[in-house]
Amino acid sequence: MPVLGTCAGMIVMCQEGDDEVRRTDTRLLGVLSARVDRNAFGRQRESFEADLEVEGLDSPFHAVFIRAPAVVRTWGGCRPISKLGDKVVMVRQGNLLAASLASTPSSPTTCASTGCSWNSSDTPQEEEPLEFPYIALMRATM
Repeated sequence: MPVLGTCAGMIVMCQEGDDEVRRTDTRLLGVLSARVDRNAFGRQRESFEADLEVEGLDSPFHAVFIRAPAVVRTWGGCRPISKLGDKVVMVRQGNLLAASLASTPSSPTTCASTGCSWNSSDTPQEEEPLEFPYIALMRATM
């Protein structure tokens, strides 16, 4: 089943976290071969919006970042599919998709819940397009 984790969902999906993840004893599911920086974009007051180029989407994607994490390292089958500056803000590993952005009406959650397909011309042969007939969203209060 495809799974999309946004913001805190991205954090708990990763196998490794930064010092803040360890300090707060955040439990990680460890399903993504990635290391995450929990508050990569700062605190709540540094929240912002940005348009992202995302592999597999034809046009820029408007995203909201609120105390957003960023992936700082990937390995194995996990690969970046969007960056903001030098920070990785979306990754994909097989049927798993994780994004730094907050879950809002303009986020991929909306796209996913309407049944869109997430694929690109350079998707590895072993990866199928992600079909989201419904959304499995992981959220946590952190």
